Amino acid sequence: MAKRLKASYKDSYEIFQYYWNTYGGWRALLSSPYLHVAFFLLFLSHHQWMSRDWWNQSLSILPNLLGFSLGGFAIFLGLGDEQFRAILAEKDDRERNSAYTLVSATFVHFILIQALGIIFALLAKSLAYQPNWLPDSYMIYFSVITPIFWGLGYLFLLYSITSMMAVVMAIFRCTKWYEKYQEIHSKDK
Repeated sequence: MAKRLKASYKDSYEIFQYYWNTYGGWRALLSSPYLHVAFFLLFLSHHQWMSRDWWNQSLSILPNLLGFSLGGFAIFLGLGDEQFRAILAEKDDRERNSAYTLVSATFVHFILIQALGIIFALLAKSLAYQPNWLPDSYMIYFSVITPIFWGLGYLFLLYSITSMMAVVMAIFRCTKWYEKYQEIHSKDK
């Protein structure tokens, strides 16, 4: 049992590491224009997330967005015929990952951001109280930690929305590739 549990954690770690490396890691995340726009929107909307109940927005938007994302990912995985998907899955000599894997990593990133947004919203909603059992001297920590946590949670909502554009452009790029593929194959006939 312990061996199976250890293998399960190891497998989970490895697949997350593979996703993170394929996505581009911290460098790709920190240089993302979609994240930069989300931070700008976070600054503009500070009045929204600095007040209680901001999580209701996340909990009403993100589950629907997550369903759309999973459906879009499934459609992407079935895009084109087997030969087209095989071409997308090929790596050229200069690339570490195939186009198929890169677009998949974009979808996975988008879906994970939404899941984190839902988790943060649920935690914020369930922890939105001041424990009366703590001495008053500890309440200062809540006044500092709460806005940081709420801002981070709202950032996940905004980043989910802005990164939707990255996924849409990745799908659009695939349609361009498919169009090129069809042109080449129609000339062969």
